[in-house]
Amino acid sequence: MPKRIEKSNAEIQAALQGCGGIIGIAARQLGMSPRTLSRRIEQTPSLAETLYHVKEGMIDYALGVVIKKGMEGHLPSMKWILRRFAPDRGYGVRTSRTRVLELEKEQLLREQARHIFEAFRPWFEDTPVDER
Repeated sequence: MPKRIEKSNAEIQAALQGCGGIIGIAARQLGMSPRTLSRRIEQTPSLAETLYHVKEGMIDYALGVVIKKGMEGHLPSMKWILRRFAPDRGYGVRTSRTRVLELEKEQLLREQARHIFEAFRPWFEDTPVDER
């Protein structure tokens, strides 16, 4: 049976902060399995809170870097910012050309069916049910 090493909450918090909240890396630094560390975090509210804040901090930092790059004229960063924050202005993810063609084909078929129905409507309205 492997030797069990108890780690303090402070040690776990330091490991989580040091590796940006990546459980696998923190677990390796602490000498435990990722599953053991995950269970410990789930069972300890202060560790769960630390992990949440570390991850949020990393996301904020990454977003700041992307925004800075966008302001410097980095086109992929600018595109990402616009897709993420301005989809209502037409910068959302575009539908593939294949999907556009499928939608146009469906619309055309619906229009053709409506025209056929309209052309035969008088026949359906004037003909008794038993003669159809």
